[in-house]
Formats: sequence, C-alpha cells, structure tokens
Amino acid sequence: MYLTASMKRFLLVDDHVIVRSGIKGLLSEIFNPSEIHEAGDGDSTVEKLKSCQYELVVMDVKMLRTDTLGLMQFIHTNYPGAKVLIFSMCEENIYARRFLTAGAKGFISKEASFEEIKKAITLILNGGKYISEPLALVLADNSLCEEVGLPF
Repeated sequence: MYLTASMKRFLLVDDHVIVRSGIKGLLSEIFNPSEIHEAGDGDSTVEKLKSCQYELVVMDVKMLRTDTLGLMQFIHTNYPGAKVLIFSMCEENIYARRFLTAGAKGFISKEASFEEIKKAITLILNGGKYISEPLALVLADNSLCEEVGLPF
C-alpha cells in the first residue's frame, strides 16, 4: 500500500491477538486511512522495524519470550526517530519511568478512555510526550523527594 501524506503507518506490538485487534480498530477509526502492522514478540518487532518506517509503535510491557525493556532500548538506539507509546496493564508508577528513560515517548494504561488514548497518540505523533495526570503527580513527588534527599 502506498502511503499518502496524511496516511499514518503504525506497528502494534502485543502478544495477545485480541488486544492488537482492539488497538487496530481504534487506530483505524481515528486515522482513516492508515496502514497497521502487527507483531507478537520482540523478534517479529525487529523484523517489522527493519522493513518499514512507522509513525508510531504501540507496545505492551509484558510479552512472552521478550525482554521489552531491552527491546525499547534497542528501538531507541537503532531507530532513534521511532516514536513508541507503551500501552499496558502494568503499574504506571512502577514501569513508566524505566520505559520513558529508555526512550518511549509515552506510557498509557490499557484501562484509559478512548479520548485519553486518542490524546496520547495525537500528542506523540505531533512531537510531544505523554504521561497520565496521576503518573505526572507521582513523578513530580518522586522528583521533589530526590531534591530534598528523602526516600520515595
């Protein structure tokens, strides 16, 4: 498929077919027309990245047979222009900092509303970064604790 100037190309990385199908439906609704590729693990993700350039990679944190933090670091090092949104059920306050530090442009919960997911994707596609308001508060509190030397 030939991409027009307004057409977006996405890569969905999740080991659950039903989750990829749901995200694909959501992206198709927001970005029509779009080209959406899928990968179920780290190896297939690397193969997809070698063959195409994507406007956005949407990736889960936990997948079978995949070191996702290592995969994020690999993407950031080898495809520095790649924009990655982490889309996960994992605790934001535990995982987000690691993935954002490794190069992700955003971290959002799979429990987020359609509007919040749309906001995150649009923000990242436009060159911004996304974190949820509750996560921003946690990171701000942690940063303040670090500044004054308190454990968090």
